[in-house]
Amino acid sequence: MIIRDLQTAIGDEWSARCTIISAINRLPRGRFGATLLVSEKRLAMQLKLNTRTLDDGIVVVDCAGRIVFGEETTELRERVKGLISQGSRVVLNLGEVNYIDSGGLGTLVALYTSARSAGGSIKLARLTRRVGDLLQVTKLLTVFDVYDTEEEAVQSFRKGVAA
Repeated sequence: MIIRDLQTAIGDEWSARCTIISAINRLPRGRFGATLLVSEKRLAMQLKLNTRTLDDGIVVVDCAGRIVFGEETTELRERVKGLISQGSRVVLNLGEVNYIDSGGLGTLVALYTSARSAGGSIKLARLTRRVGDLLQVTKLLTVFDVYDTEEEAVQSFRKGVAA
């Protein structure tokens, strides 16, 4: 039996989503040639979320990694929707996010809409250049409240309460 790693043959985008563990390519040949068995294992989720609640109830969600369609957007959506349903004011700290795909953008827009419907708000802070450029090209910078720092985003919530 010959076992070989196919991960490099598949390419970066596919290997980022799953790892091909091994293939057994010398099995008894059937009517249509050799049978190829492939086993795949999901990589660890590529988005890390850390939630912090400040003294005045404002919640900061630190995001690190990639906001992409799949487990990453599902986890982000569930976590933030749970906070919204509790009436929390949410700051998404995107300072460590290096990539957002169309599914990730859709999730951010859906969260914004959910927050507005619930009478709340989501603010974005610390956009990386790449994420900022993406939001500018897609005109989403005009939709979200975006701040250079987490502190500015938190202060904007506090000013809104004081007004």
